[in-house]
Amino acid sequence: MHESAILTLIQNIAMLLTLALLFDALVLNPARYRGIEPSTWGGKITAMQLVIGLILGCVGIVLMLTPWKFSQGLIFDGRSILLCISGLFFGPIPALVAGLITASFRISLGGGGGVLMGVLVITESALVGVLWRSIIRKPITQITAWELYGLGLVVHVLMLACTFALPLDTALNVLKTISLPVITIYPLGTLLLGLVIVNRLKREQNTIDLHRNEILQRCLIRILQNRVDNTQDFLDFALSEGIHLTGSKIGYIYLPSFYTDFTRS
Repeated sequence: MHESAILTLIQNIAMLLTLALLFDALVLNPARYRGIEPSTWGGKITAMQLVIGLILGCVGIVLMLTPWKFSQGLIFDGRSILLCISGLFFGPIPALVAGLITASFRISLGGGGGVLMGVLVITESALVGVLWRSIIRKPITQITAWELYGLGLVVHVLMLACTFALPLDTALNVLKTISLPVITIYPLGTLLLGLVIVNRLKREQNTIDLHRNEILQRCLIRILQNRVDNTQDFLDFALSEGIHLTGSKIGYIYLPSFYTDFTRS
């Protein structure tokens, strides 16, 4: 592979990271991240999921407009990284929408057997990302660098396997040329993009936790400083503060009988 081709792939990944940062700054916020947490994947499809999938699909199109062209109809870019990370962090609906958009655009570009390979790469990338999230089964802020690198490695080994959608002679020539750069560069790109998102979420979670602790401390201070005439008033005020703190509509305080007898004696 020529040095210019390797440089083009690295530039493509750098563009992907830049677009990811813009996407994060302009579109996502902590509340929206929580709205697409994997724990809600089985729930109702939300407008935010569709919007995020649409934007991810547009990012994929931008990546495909600046590819490395192996030959007529055979192009390589960062869409596989984008889609597997989408499946991992944003869930099946955004990944599906992004996959449909990028697959449609790839078909529109044409290129004979390269079209089938391109669509297969899009499909397996999004699918592996979703399955990877189900396999690791942990909060996304706890995903490790090795797990991100492993995702990139699996996705791009399968990407190389998709070359056999081409005529055999062409597939062998492609594998001979791109195997080493793909296995070297693409998993690292997956790792870097994943770490950008994980670190962003960790910072946001730390901010949220700090804010919650401050609210809890203020609530406890109000309870302890509130002047009451009897135990019941104290419990009523504590219950009111607890309901306000948790955002609940109802609540109660259970007192064991021995405690009730003790307060009466």
